[in-house]
Amino acid sequence: MMKKMLSLALAGAMCLSLAACSPSAPASSQEPEASSSAAASDAPESSSTPAAGNEGASSSIDLKAFYEEQFSGEEAPMMMTVEDDEMLEGYYPGLKDIACKQRVVAMAAISAVAAEVALIEVENASDVDAVKTILQARIDSQVNGGAFYPAQVEAWQNQAKIVVRDNFVCLFVAENTDALVEAFNAL
Repeated sequence: MMKKMLSLALAGAMCLSLAACSPSAPASSQEPEASSSAAASDAPESSSTPAAGNEGASSSIDLKAFYEEQFSGEEAPMMMTVEDDEMLEGYYPGLKDIACKQRVVAMAAISAVAAEVALIEVENASDVDAVKTILQARIDSQVNGGAFYPAQVEAWQNQAKIVVRDNFVCLFVAENTDALVEAFNAL
C-alpha cells in the first residue's frame, strides 16, 4: 500500500512539473506598440531581394523540403512543427488569418533550446509587411520575457533574423542562423 501511495504521489508531482513546462500564449498577444521599436532595433534583421530576372525562380521554392533538409541531420535540434491554428495563434497572433501558399512553422521540442523557424509564402505581396510585423512581434515577445532561460533570450536577441524575398517571409532562430539564411538565399 505504501508503494502505491508513493508511486501515486510521484506521478502527481511529475504531472505538475510537466504542466509547468507546457507552452502558453506569449505575453504580447496584443498589437505591437510604438514603444517596442527600441526592442525591435535590438533584434538583427536581414532583408534581401533577389537579383533582377530571378523573380520567377522564387515561386518554385518548396518550403517544407527546405525545412526538412536543414533540420534532418544528427546535429540539428529536435523540432516540432506547429500545424494547429490555435497553437499557431498563440505563438504568432494574426498569422493564421493571412492567406499563405505555403507555411512551415517549427520550434525546438525541448524548451531549453532556442531554435525556431517560420517559413511563409504569402499569396498577396501586400501581406508581406503584415507577416514581417507578426514575426518581429514574436522576436520582441521572446526577448521581453517569453523566453525563459538567459541563453534563449540571448539567442533571440542576437541570432533571430527575418528574411524577406519576394512573397517569402522567413524567421530563423538557431545556432546556425547565418548558414540557414545563406542556404535560403541560395535557393
